[in-house]
Amino acid sequence: MANNFSVSESTDVTPDWFAVAVVTAREPVENNRWITERWRVLGVVPASAAAADERQLIRSGPEGEQYLWSGFRIQLRKSDADAYYFNLIGQNPSLQVVCQTLDDGELRPVLVTADYIDAMAHHEAGAEVQAAAIPPEVYVWLERHVLEHYSPEEKQPRRKHDDGIKDAG
Repeated sequence: MANNFSVSESTDVTPDWFAVAVVTAREPVENNRWITERWRVLGVVPASAAAADERQLIRSGPEGEQYLWSGFRIQLRKSDADAYYFNLIGQNPSLQVVCQTLDDGELRPVLVTADYIDAMAHHEAGAEVQAAAIPPEVYVWLERHVLEHYSPEEKQPRRKHDDGIKDAG
């Protein structure tokens, strides 16, 4: 998809942001006396950098509605390359979508991040955070950023030392 990222310095450098949109769904819940519907994030998709911040109904039927929320950018920082690295090598690499629950129960995305530590901080502050699979285009972009900016910490050799028991005599 053209024009979905920005290069800050030159074309040899991985762009520092990637434009994406979030797909959410409202699903009816049957046979539950506590809730009648459930909101969830279905996924994240590449988008045009020129896309305006908006919500668009993309599907409606008896199984619920799906909405496309555009206008998001995943922003990468060199200092967070280690968090991106551990995300990519983990069992389920994912993007984290930080959401706000509106008064009517609707889930509204407010941030998309590849940094699970940042997402955890939002969650601890009370925000709803849902994981979404990383689209292939975003995965390649994120991987390139990690290869350019991440260098593992060198392991320090372990020093042999006494076990803390001193001679009494």
